[in-house]
Amino acid sequence: MITKQKFLIYKKYKGDLDLWIRDRRKKDISIIDDGDWQVISELLSDILLIENNLVSDDFRNKVIQSIKSNSESEEVMSLLKVEAKKLNLTHEKTKIYSPASNLLLNILKWLLGYFIFRLIIYVIFGYPSV
Repeated sequence: MITKQKFLIYKKYKGDLDLWIRDRRKKDISIIDDGDWQVISELLSDILLIENNLVSDDFRNKVIQSIKSNSESEEVMSLLKVEAKKLNLTHEKTKIYSPASNLLLNILKWLLGYFIFRLIIYVIFGYPSV
C-alpha cells in the first residue's frame, strides 16, 4: 500500500533507485521498502503512458484499478498523477538526436567552418591569382 509518507520519501530521493540504495536512512527503510519503491515507479510509468494516450482502454482500466488498490487515499492518487505530469514535462524538454542527424549536423558545421575560414583568408590575403 502506497501511503503519502512513502511517496514523499520516494520524491525525496527523486525516484532515483541508485540514490535510494546508496544514501537511504534507517528511518526511511523502516517506512518504505524496495517493493514499494518499485510499485511507485511502475505506477508513475503507467500513468505517464496513459497521459500520452499510448495504451489501450483495457490497459488503462487495469492501471486505474492498480492505482486504486495500491493507494492509501485519493490524495496519494493525485500526488502520483502530479508527479507523472512533472516527469512528462521533463521528458518533453529532452531532445534526442539520431546518429544520422548528428552526422548531418557535423557535416554542416564543418562546411560552415570551412567557408568562414576561406572568407577570412580571402579578406586578409585577397583573391589568389593563378
